[in-house]
Amino acid sequence: MTATKCPCCGSDAKTAPITVDVDDACVWLGWRARPVYMRRKQAHLVSLLVGTNGRIATTDFIIESLYDFGADEPEDARKTVQVYISQIRKILEPLGVKIAMVYGSGYRLTVNQPSAVAHAS
Repeated sequence: MTATKCPCCGSDAKTAPITVDVDDACVWLGWRARPVYMRRKQAHLVSLLVGTNGRIATTDFIIESLYDFGADEPEDARKTVQVYISQIRKILEPLGVKIAMVYGSGYRLTVNQPSAVAHAS
């Protein structure tokens, strides 16, 4: 795999990892020096999306994972997931992380290039 060039300095760059700490409710974007804080359920949802490695996370999978297979599921869980996704988009999209809705299926997390790069060491 060939490294891309950093848009700001032209050095070799590589896609940066996204790490989620659900306990501390934060997301580490490899190209930022500081974590991005959010609510715990939001961080959990981001963790689920990151764990799919670019594949679609179905809405049912998200609901089952977020709400412990129905143990604490809200009455309108699908709407709640939509609200969480909307809130997460407002936080992460300006930082180069996109969450796309795949109609009738679920959601997919992608990292937009070239803003989401980390300098190669």
